[in-house]
Amino acid sequence: MAKPTGRPNGRPPKYATPEAMQEKIDDYFENCWDTSNDGLKKQVTPYTMTGLANSIGFSRRALLDYTKKDEFLPTIIKARSICEQYAEESLFNGKNVAGAIFNIINNYNRWKNTQGREITGKDGGPVKTEQVKSDITDKLNEIYES
Repeated sequence: MAKPTGRPNGRPPKYATPEAMQEKIDDYFENCWDTSNDGLKKQVTPYTMTGLANSIGFSRRALLDYTKKDEFLPTIIKARSICEQYAEESLFNGKNVAGAIFNIINNYNRWKNTQGREITGKDGGPVKTEQVKSDITDKLNEIYES
């Protein structure tokens, strides 16, 4: 039997070149804007990773997986960076800041939401602990020893 030709695993890539993907990415960003009757451009759709992925025919996860293909990495990093910049700028416009924070933390690996807590004793000293012995402990010890 003849050996199959072509790709041994999975479907063929959706985009043959980074340039072909870049055209679709450019279309996505352009379609987020509308030109009014007076000729002014206004952004009508926010830049999002899911919106970007959907517009180029991927799921969000598949788009992120495409970064494993070295030739597409710079194209995807640039597009992600534009979406990230939009989310960051949203933090300063006073509208839905919690949504922007959620987006940044969940879509961009280098952002984290952490809280630190430090517990100290009196006057900032070490926490003192002591062993507390109860009647129940004595009864249990009696049971186990007998």
